[in-house]
Amino acid sequence: MFNASAAGKDNLLGDSELVDAVASGRIELADVPEAELPAPMRSLSKEEQVALVKQKAEKRELLNEKIAAIGKQRNDYLSSELKARGDKIDSLDDQIYGVVKAQAGKKGLDYDKPAAH
Repeated sequence: MFNASAAGKDNLLGDSELVDAVASGRIELADVPEAELPAPMRSLSKEEQVALVKQKAEKRELLNEKIAAIGKQRNDYLSSELKARGDKIDSLDDQIYGVVKAQAGKKGLDYDKPAAH
């Protein structure tokens, strides 16, 4: 789920990914030298290149929405399963979170939210 979050986006895409760079406005497709374009795009006209990048950006947005929805379903399922078990804190995630929370408390840090699953 990290790479689907805003914080993980750069981790997933890096800083030189064409579709994201054009869609975010960091660069203009017209400013990219032909030699730096992916090989399949080099034979396309400028209009076809723009259309292809736009299509890829729209598809990526739809996929990101699906990923976010599935991630939410997963979190909801895990939360309901934990409630069904009586919120027992016996998962590895909860054990690690508890240790980190205790160690952080000794350093003056306070985590007031429960572990996310």
